[in-house]
Amino acid sequence: MSGYGQQQQQEVAQAKGIRPPGPLRLEHAHLIEALELRAKGLSRLADALNQTKTSKDSSSAGTLLAQQAELLVASDVDWDFFFKDPTTEALQSQGITGVAVPDSNFLSNPDLASTRSLVSIWERLHGASTGGTPSGNHGDALVSVRAMPQGITLSTSQPTTIRASTDLAFEVTVEDSGCCQEVGVVVTVTIPEQPKPLILRQTINLINPGEQKTLTFKVTGQPPFGPKTDVKVLVAPVPGEAKTDNNSATYPVFFSIG
Repeated sequence: MSGYGQQQQQEVAQAKGIRPPGPLRLEHAHLIEALELRAKGLSRLADALNQTKTSKDSSSAGTLLAQQAELLVASDVDWDFFFKDPTTEALQSQGITGVAVPDSNFLSNPDLASTRSLVSIWERLHGASTGGTPSGNHGDALVSVRAMPQGITLSTSQPTTIRASTDLAFEVTVEDSGCCQEVGVVVTVTIPEQPKPLILRQTINLINPGEQKTLTFKVTGQPPFGPKTDVKVLVAPVPGEAKTDNNSATYPVFFSIG
């Protein structure tokens, strides 16, 4: 974690070395401020993790971590409202087009910085470091897979004909079927291309009990046309998960042209 903080500090130094045009000096100052908040937030998180590494109180540890993570949330607000939006408006007022002001969200979901989320993360880190197993009924389940843009739900019992196109993608829906919040859930789609399989992988950053999340996997390669093939989808088991028979499925399909 401290290494990420040092890397962020290098980005601060790089940003300070840029000379912005006069009308954008204030916005550039806010960009630097946002980067500094991220560097400080990561550094303080590293310190908090070190302080709580021998603690037995997950609630207090999560609270301490959340207090530091507030800086990361603030950095995203600073970037959007005091750099990105006013910079976009300034360029438009000057009649400047074709310049995309960069967007940057350090946290894909602000809830990742909540006490609840960080208690769960701390418990995982604490359990991993001590060789323990997370308590509670942990688990995720594969709910459905749809072929897009047709919108066809794949079946495990009978083949589905899928029209191949440049927009071909698979929508995979996953549900947190356990009692606990899960983080870093890896989902993999495998298509047995020739000469080697096409493997698509994404991660669900955070999912709450009973919540469903859908990932879209765009097929960038050419699928195998003609004979029946099997599309395999796997939701990687999370720590403490005992029931894994609903984590994966194999879908027979035919890929057709047009």
